[in-house]
Amino acid sequence: MTLHGCAVRWVVGRFVGVDVSYRDEVAATALESTADAGRWDRLAEVSALVGLALRLRWRHRTAGREDRTWRQGLCLGALSVPVVFGVGQVSGAGGVLLGIAAPALLLVLGRFDPRLAAAALVVWFWRLVVGDLGGLATALATPAEDGRVALLARWFLMASGVGVAWVVTRRSIRRLNAI
Repeated sequence: MTLHGCAVRWVVGRFVGVDVSYRDEVAATALESTADAGRWDRLAEVSALVGLALRLRWRHRTAGREDRTWRQGLCLGALSVPVVFGVGQVSGAGGVLLGIAAPALLLVLGRFDPRLAAAALVVWFWRLVVGDLGGLATALATPAEDGRVALLARWFLMASGVGVAWVVTRRSIRRLNAI
């Protein structure tokens, strides 16, 4: 079996709340439709299957209920905060990049499973809350001083991240319940 076949079988094996016959049919269809496809088409197919697996897992775990989605997402985010802050402690640009990339990845995957977008909301909100509140008050009072504009920009971006995560979570819940 090829690497693509193994990946398809592995992802389809993670489907929850469906019959074994459905899993087998999805795997056979995916393998058949990409038999003569190139590497990127096969990767796209596996990515689509990952999205389907996330959707099925979300529906199985929450029964499509918004309150359960928020509760589970907030718990996941609370568990993710120490990990993201631990990564953020890595010195240099790599630590900053990973500290931003982790919640951003959760937000992207939140399109398929809204609990992940809710987790990103918690992480960014936590980063916003534990920021330098005194520094923000000073920056708001005197924005022209050196370094104050960067602090205001950082706070604006973090607040925007919280807002975007909230919107993505709400839209994802509605869209997946409409399917």
